[in-house]
Amino acid sequence: MLNTSFSHSNLQLCLSPFLTLTFNRALAEGFPPQWTMKTVARIHKGEDPMDPNKYKTIIIGHMLAKLYGAIMEAELNNYMETLSLRALEHADFRRAFSTIDHIFTLRCLIDETKAPKKK
Repeated sequence: MLNTSFSHSNLQLCLSPFLTLTFNRALAEGFPPQWTMKTVARIHKGEDPMDPNKYKTIIIGHMLAKLYGAIMEAELNNYMETLSLRALEHADFRRAFSTIDHIFTLRCLIDETKAPKKK
C-alpha cells in the first residue's frame, strides 16, 4: 500500500535537496525564463460586468520564483537584523514594528516643530 500521508517534516526532507539544487543553480546560471513570466488576470467581483471598478487585478507568476523570493527576503531580513544594518526609521515590514510606530514618530516630529524655540 502506498503511504499518502504528507507531514511537514516528510515534505521538507523530500523537497529540500531539490529546492537547494534548483535555487543554487539559478543563482549561478541565472533564472530560467519561465520564472520571469507573469500573467495578468482580471477577476470579476460581482454586480455589473461592464463596470471596470468591479474587477480585481491579480498577477500570476511561477511558484518556484515566488518561493525563491520569499526565502531570499527572509535570509536578507535575518542578515540585516542580526548585524543591525537597518536604520531604526525603516520600520515597515519588520517584526516588532507597526504603522503605529511611524505615526508616533511623525507626531513627535510635528510637535517638535510646533514647540516654541528656546533662546
